[in-house]
Amino acid sequence: MTQAPRITYPQSLNGLSTREEIADTVIRAALGLDSNNKALWESSWAADPDITFSVGSTVMKGLESINNDCFNRVGPMDTQHLITGIRIDVKDGLNTAHLTANALAQHYRAGQGQDPNAEFRLGGGTYDIQVVKESDGQWKIKTWVINTIWSQGTRAVFQPA
Repeated sequence: MTQAPRITYPQSLNGLSTREEIADTVIRAALGLDSNNKALWESSWAADPDITFSVGSTVMKGLESINNDCFNRVGPMDTQHLITGIRIDVKDGLNTAHLTANALAQHYRAGQGQDPNAEFRLGGGTYDIQVVKESDGQWKIKTWVINTIWSQGTRAVFQPA
C-alpha cells in the first residue's frame, strides 16, 4: 500500500476574526498532534515557561515536559481529535481569553488505525483553555485542562507494542 503524501499545514491563517484566531489555537494543536507536526503543535503554545497541560491528574508544565509526555507519545500514533461546541469569552482590548469545547479523541498505535481489529482508546470530554495574545499577534495556549468524561478501549495503546 502506498503512503499518502504528507500535507503541510500553515501555522497562521489570514483574514480570521479575533474569535476565529482564538479557536484556531486548539484546532492547530489538535491538527499538529494528528499529523505528527511538532512545529504546528508548538505554534499553538505560549512562550511562557509556566504553560500547563493537564489530563486527569497528570499536569505537565513547560513546553519540554508537554512535548515529552504528550506530543512525543501521541504525535506518532494514528489519532483523530474532533473538537466542537467551541465557546470563547474574550473582552475587547484584552490579550487574554477563555475557551471551552467538547472533544472526542480516537487513538491507535502507529500504523494500526486502519486495522478493524486493532486495540484503541476513544475518549470524550471537555477542554478548558486559557489563551493569551503574544507579541507576534498570535493567540496561544497558556493552560489546557482536559476533562475526560468517558472512554472506551484500552490505555495500553499509549504504551509501545
